[in-house]
Amino acid sequence: MPDRLPPHNIEAEEAFLGSVMLDNSIVELVTVSPDDFYSERNRLVFESCRSLCKKEVSINEITLAHELSTKGHLEKCGGSTYLTSLVTNCPTSLDYQYYGDIINKLARKRKLITCAEQITSFGYDLVIEADKGIAKADELLLELRKQSNNVEIVTPELRAERAMEHYIALKNKSGGIAVATGLADVDRWLGGGGYPGEFILIGGRAGIGKTTIAKTIANNIGRREQKVLYFSCEMPTQSLTDRDVAGHLGRTIDMIRYGDYDNVDPALFDQIIGDGIESILQTQVYHVDGLISTERIRQTGWQMKQRYGLAAIVVDYLGLLTDEYGRTDAQRIGYISRNLKQIAIDLSVPLFSPVQLNRNLESREDKRPQLYDLRDSGSLEQDADVVLLIYRENYYKQTQDNTTEVIIAKKRQGRANIKVKVYFDEEHQRYCNLQKEF
Repeated sequence: MPDRLPPHNIEAEEAFLGSVMLDNSIVELVTVSPDDFYSERNRLVFESCRSLCKKEVSINEITLAHELSTKGHLEKCGGSTYLTSLVTNCPTSLDYQYYGDIINKLARKRKLITCAEQITSFGYDLVIEADKGIAKADELLLELRKQSNNVEIVTPELRAERAMEHYIALKNKSGGIAVATGLADVDRWLGGGGYPGEFILIGGRAGIGKTTIAKTIANNIGRREQKVLYFSCEMPTQSLTDRDVAGHLGRTIDMIRYGDYDNVDPALFDQIIGDGIESILQTQVYHVDGLISTERIRQTGWQMKQRYGLAAIVVDYLGLLTDEYGRTDAQRIGYISRNLKQIAIDLSVPLFSPVQLNRNLESREDKRPQLYDLRDSGSLEQDADVVLLIYRENYYKQTQDNTTEVIIAKKRQGRANIKVKVYFDEEHQRYCNLQKEF
């Protein structure tokens, strides 16, 4: 049989490296390792990319060339010209996962060939007994399976070891591991707040204040110096800032937004640029707005966690994410829901997301929402760990009572179907514990 080159795809390797240079966060998002590259120069380039990432240095043609040069590898890799070509020939980083999958699969094939060659050598080696040769072959194949991203089987011993580590960590964790929403009665029934890896839906009708309660939770977490990543699909960051400043100063949102402060209230401008701006600096909420997909949430989440730390994510709101999937809206929402749940798990943070409820509930005599009122409820009900449903009587009737029910309709760990009362401060666009704090 004629000699054949091992399976490889240089174009995919180069496109992947170009993607990394366009979007540095990709380095930590994929399972590609330097050894997966067939081309030596591509392997060296990726090693340097990972090295720069660990040093928290931006990856570009200049920094990468310097890193390779310090290791004596720049000329071997084709010099700065090759690095420039990687970016030039890769117009977008959006397909990085596809390139990475190609690299991974072909690397596993090459390892399989190597493994087969070693097993063949056992058969030809007359010194090795057949049974020992088979045992060695089993060991090689087992190691190959371990490296092939197969599903891990957790033995009772490994499970017990991990449980011991987990409970020791809990014992030593001051305040527990839950991330409190700051709405005390809600936190009490949630067991302290949102837990790492939990996907928490906040359901309500249009205009009832889903964004407001999501922003309230984000601000409450951020004021405890825990960092929150807030994705706003519906409102620009400045509009959310207006609400935050109004709430902090105890002024109406209209006064903050209107401008012409000298004629409205001469003292207002000084309050805004003083206490108002200071409150923004003291609240550790990081904002992203515009067109947002689950992939952008995943990438930005990893980047945030590496650079600043991350306690929670808020996505406002689920239905406005730009992901395209399937032929129906139900299929698209299901795809988004599964992705958000996986992001919460991968980043080990609670992920809160408001979601729209069906109009059908308004035709019922009792308009308190139920789980089945979630739009395309099947996937959302299944994927969510916690579902909070918002109900306020004065949303349907002309009353002055802003008492709001937060209905814990689903709680994967613990008791559900609990109604908790909070207060909706409509004038200042925030939710508070029922004992009004202002």
